[in-house]
Amino acid sequence: MSAFGELIIVAIYFVLGLSAIGCLLKTFIIKAKLPKFLCLLGFVVCTSLLFLFWTNNKRNHRIAELENVGVYYLTNYTNCDSCKLTLKEDNSYEVTNGTKVIETGNWHYESGGDYWIVYMNDNEDQLGNGRFTYEEYNNRYKAANNKSTEAK
Repeated sequence: MSAFGELIIVAIYFVLGLSAIGCLLKTFIIKAKLPKFLCLLGFVVCTSLLFLFWTNNKRNHRIAELENVGVYYLTNYTNCDSCKLTLKEDNSYEVTNGTKVIETGNWHYESGGDYWIVYMNDNEDQLGNGRFTYEEYNNRYKAANNKSTEAK
């Protein structure tokens, strides 16, 4: 079902974009039976809807991304039993052991219908796998003190 949902989103972009181009062509190039102002109005409406749909998708992606911001208590980090991973709002992260910063880098969130992944260090690592395996976390924008043994 989620692949169908992704297809619907692509179809909405396609239909709105094609409609905007069609209205623009009917306004200035193709002879239309409708008055030019109606074709131009159709172009403005389709372009506005396309822009609103795009900004809404960007906003929803950022909200989903911010749900991962917080502190993760790492269980498998090399030579460190009590390391904490802190994902920050500016898409950077820090691994700390007490007050000592061990590692810094960048992270980004990716989703697509039925999956979501937090990548670390330009897609080299994933949150929840390998050295970034965690058991407890405290997210800033979700309910605190969640427990998870699954890879996120």
